[in-house]
Amino acid sequence: MCGNVSSPVSSLRPQPMIVVGLLLLMLCCFSVSVSAQTFADPGFTVETIANLPRYNTVGLTFATDGRMFVWVKTGQVRIVKNGALLPTPFIDLGTKVNQVGDRGLIGLALDPKFSSNGYVYLLYVYEEGGNPTDPAPKTARLTRVKADPANPDLALAG
Repeated sequence: MCGNVSSPVSSLRPQPMIVVGLLLLMLCCFSVSVSAQTFADPGFTVETIANLPRYNTVGLTFATDGRMFVWVKTGQVRIVKNGALLPTPFIDLGTKVNQVGDRGLIGLALDPKFSSNGYVYLLYVYEEGGNPTDPAPKTARLTRVKADPANPDLALAG
């Protein structure tokens, strides 16, 4: 009494084209129209601080003297001063930062006494050997650098 027996489970398996069709239908039905929002509260104002080139900005913070520190995924910290992006990065750790996926230079903090001691703390995914696209497991590193007292728009070497 051996014969071909079809399993009820295998006959219930959806066909790939049906699944794709259902997903497209759901996407069309549930898509939300996105439009630019305007903000008209008289208690707030909009001010353009600087127009920057496109790059993978992770975050920004302001020093008490008005400079804006902007850090990017690839390991550079840039400064916007008086509305202009300075041509030279504050620091460039690009050869020490792994940039795979959501890795990179992921955090920056100015020391609470930054105006007197010049300390900047950087958190990044460390890359030993200078291959920023190596997907292997890595370690994060917290580094403290100091602004050059002679030119506080640059970090001290080393």
